[in-house]
Amino acid sequence: MLQSSTARRLASATLLFVAAAALQADAEQYYDAIFELRLEAGSDTATGSLTIDQSSRLLPEMALRMRQDQYRLLGADGETSNRDGRLYWEPGKGRSQLRYEVVLTQPRGEAFDGLVTSDWAIFRGDDLFPTTLVDDAVTAKSRSRLRLVLPEGWSAITPYRRDRKGEGKGDWLVDKPDFRFDRPTGWILAGRMGVRRDTIADVDIAIAAPVGARAQRVSMLALLRWNLPWFVEEAPEVPRRLLIVSGPDPLWRGGLSAPNSLFIHSDLALISEDGSSPLLHEVAHVLFPVDAADEEDWIDEGLAEYLSLRVLRETGTLSESRYQRSIRHFRKRGEQAKSLYSDDSKGEITAKAVAMLHDLDEELRAATAGEADMMDLTRLMMASEKPLTMARIRGLAKQLAGREPRSLPVVASQ
Repeated sequence: MLQSSTARRLASATLLFVAAAALQADAEQYYDAIFELRLEAGSDTATGSLTIDQSSRLLPEMALRMRQDQYRLLGADGETSNRDGRLYWEPGKGRSQLRYEVVLTQPRGEAFDGLVTSDWAIFRGDDLFPTTLVDDAVTAKSRSRLRLVLPEGWSAITPYRRDRKGEGKGDWLVDKPDFRFDRPTGWILAGRMGVRRDTIADVDIAIAAPVGARAQRVSMLALLRWNLPWFVEEAPEVPRRLLIVSGPDPLWRGGLSAPNSLFIHSDLALISEDGSSPLLHEVAHVLFPVDAADEEDWIDEGLAEYLSLRVLRETGTLSESRYQRSIRHFRKRGEQAKSLYSDDSKGEITAKAVAMLHDLDEELRAATAGEADMMDLTRLMMASEKPLTMARIRGLAKQLAGREPRSLPVVASQ
């Protein structure tokens, strides 16, 4: 009996030791990264910092792309050097911080897609926190937080969820499962704002705009309530949160998507005269992202525009006759495009792509007796491991249809 009891105690101690070792090993696979930005009302520059806290040197070095016209290095703990147009930083054991100044105002032609006023600021995290490269040999993962220090009376909204407990209470938790180093991206609004929230098809929606911006918050929620469920049913993956930021002139009069978020100018119609929807176009970018090769921007923009029409037809928001009228409009406008190939697909090019994708949808349906259509092709496009080209899309369409697609022009294999 004594031997049995001793054996049990030894076995229990061994299990506790193994569990403790496993917990310690797991803890050592993570390091903390805090991204902080200090805003001043009316100032087009802000001070930013990146703090790395690690018990051991899990992250020995990182490379940051800091353009000289946008960033100014203020200082750093640890060694820094400039090579190949990048800033290399070696954070040490414990807490190390890199400090910089960043320009918030982002011109876009004669307008802006990043702007600070005395009452609010709209910008993308992509433009404020430098793109960071971590050596592939680094297997540890960051536990990242976003911290915004705001002028008195301001509040902020981001695509991320708040940390409601712990040392960083009030921070936003930046968690991107597909990345080992989680950098804040997506649209951010800070200042005096109005927000409307709802949950649609299990997606938490927030629509935010500066006070006085005449944003169509409730109308946007209504359009999404009618159309987002169809998008969600068709999309391979759906974010739990979607932030829509809206704002007035002199912000760019268009829409721009980013991870789990989008911007839409407050004066844009929710459904245009041609039948497409600027809002749903940007939602399509978020839910159906594709990687187009250089000079093949027609793929990205044409697909998003086609999907904004498609969802309106599928949900009955547009009648079949109105949808067909819209396709005829895009087809006629697309005749003015001499070529599809451009780094920036606009107007006639996008219209030509929309008509072509509509024709391809009908061809796929006919070839497969309704078993496949453009939504199946879209999912294959999203899963492509290589940047998309016309030749690759032809190959994917052939997989579905079992024959060469007649709706797409023949180009040299790529």
